[in-house]
Amino acid sequence: MFNLKPPITRDLILEMAGLSPRRAKLTPQCLRQPISQGKDWSLSLPFSETFSTTFDDMCAIRHNGFREGNGNYYTYLKGADDADIVKVENWISTVGSYVVIRDLLYLSFAIDYTCEDGNPDNSTTEICKLRQKAKLYDASSSATESTYIAADELLKLCMQFLLKIDCYTFTDAIVAMPASRPDKNFDLPSYLAGKISQQWGKVDLSHAVNTIKSRPSVKNQETTHKKLEALEGSVQIDQNIFQGKSILILDDLYQSGVSMNYVAMLLQEAGATKVLGLACEKTCRNDANRSRR
Repeated sequence: MFNLKPPITRDLILEMAGLSPRRAKLTPQCLRQPISQGKDWSLSLPFSETFSTTFDDMCAIRHNGFREGNGNYYTYLKGADDADIVKVENWISTVGSYVVIRDLLYLSFAIDYTCEDGNPDNSTTEICKLRQKAKLYDASSSATESTYIAADELLKLCMQFLLKIDCYTFTDAIVAMPASRPDKNFDLPSYLAGKISQQWGKVDLSHAVNTIKSRPSVKNQETTHKKLEALEGSVQIDQNIFQGKSILILDDLYQSGVSMNYVAMLLQEAGATKVLGLACEKTCRNDANRSRR
């Protein structure tokens, strides 16, 4: 089941940055038993983005539609039997293994947080450790054996995700999030996109989404307006390739989401029908320039 979403615009990206919460992991407590005989089971979600789409696609059971109430989104599972409840419990377990991100993409996930449980005071996750080993920040640096070992471990985890969250399977092609500099010797998202393309059987169209000029680090910009200004004019999309296609954008690190959603907007403008996102790692905060509060 495909839920229609409005086209991504700059104004919507600015609004997105102010949403709360922006990311979550599901727990079994979101499924609630009937309060009395004859009543229905209910499902409560922290937000509707990505959650409702994956629920409809992966469970395919009757419910009365997600509604907002008391800061959550909820639905009642109309006449659900034991088999239906097992489906929902399995969905919660599968999706709850990953970080669901609230943004403007059709679907948006990260494999894990930077720190355990998304708390910056906790120890770093295995995903974070692998990403730190596999990502080269110096454009002139060359990948070493340890770089590729860590990158291939990230590749395995990405492939495990794509096989478990099977509502990504309708994707036509994959693109790597374009690097901030076009002259990097080794770019982790590009490496992962190429390998995933081979193993997943999807076309790698990263060559059609290019950084045409270096840009300052988006994470260091003070406001969302400044982040968009830093991105403006730095990425060029081939206008002849994406018409009518569903595209997966792959990145290694997701912070505010401005960069990925900006590229998604450009892909839609080039004719892409749906744009999905997957990041290896989600930072504990949505903006490093804001307090932890």
